[in-house]
Amino acid sequence: MWSVVLWAAIGGVCLEFMHWYEKRRDTFFPTYARTPRYWFLTIGMVLCGCILAYLLSLQAPISKITALAIGFCAPSLMHKLAKFLPKGVSYGRDITAGAPSARGFLT
Repeated sequence: MWSVVLWAAIGGVCLEFMHWYEKRRDTFFPTYARTPRYWFLTIGMVLCGCILAYLLSLQAPISKITALAIGFCAPSLMHKLAKFLPKGVSYGRDITAGAPSARGFLT
């Protein structure tokens, strides 16, 4: 059980490393990376991948590479899902104004 969770966490961390590898050529360091909110959401996304891998391992044993793939794909899938789901009704106000949200971060 713990090896599944560990390999899924490694998969999620690999996805985060890929994100920062893509940012290596940017001229400015992203300001969101200095906020605790970003790191809290990042850890939460890795944990979601771990939970999903654990729940799938309860049905049938899964290999290490499968757990790694689940940990890698789960945050990526959640990111794509956040873009796909419909936004809330605005009722005539600008829904983009105001404090940044977790959904806005994911999309």
